[in-house]
Amino acid sequence: MKKSRILLIFMWIIIFSISTGIVISTLLLKQWNTLTAGLAIIASLLTVYGSIRLNWRLEDAHEPYINIYFDTKSHKYATSLVLRNDGGSTAYNIEIHWDNPLIDSDGKILKFIDEGIDVYSLPVGEKVSTYVNNIESFFSEDKPLEIYSGNLIYYSTPRSKTKIKQPFILSMHSFAKSIMTENDQTSFYFENRQLTKSVKELKVEVSKLSSKLDKRK
Repeated sequence: MKKSRILLIFMWIIIFSISTGIVISTLLLKQWNTLTAGLAIIASLLTVYGSIRLNWRLEDAHEPYINIYFDTKSHKYATSLVLRNDGGSTAYNIEIHWDNPLIDSDGKILKFIDEGIDVYSLPVGEKVSTYVNNIESFFSEDKPLEIYSGNLIYYSTPRSKTKIKQPFILSMHSFAKSIMTENDQTSFYFENRQLTKSVKELKVEVSKLSSKLDKRK
């Protein structure tokens, strides 16, 4: 909760407590005119509080809100990590700060970009994803399923100094017995991912061999 809201609630509680104390004392002293005025003040305070809460809800509806989750259906046998903006405005300068980090297929702590900010801007309703690992890597008889946690840090405007800190928890528990659907296009991509890597490695080796032959000439 924002500090300004906490301060406002604290002030409201103090005023409400004082007003309630006055009402109780006037009731005991049977000062009916003062009692009526005190009850009117309490009723006004309750109305004001309701209006403030409604205004806060409207403000929150216009704030960005990032959902972070696993996607196991878009890619055959593969798992992606998705960031989706389900809020009311664009989120800027999104960073993932891990407490218990998720490790990707290269053995590194997962990030959308190797260094710095993960996503610079994410409009309302849009999502970005990155490959994590094959599904089988999460399910091993040797160890229990991991629970990954951390905080999403982002801003409501590009130059805002007020960060939004959103804790999150991720787990593959809900996918342990689920049926994975196949997608032909992504299936082709996944199955040929290793082939692409092998071709690149072969290209490097051919380049080295070509250099050696040129030197012999």
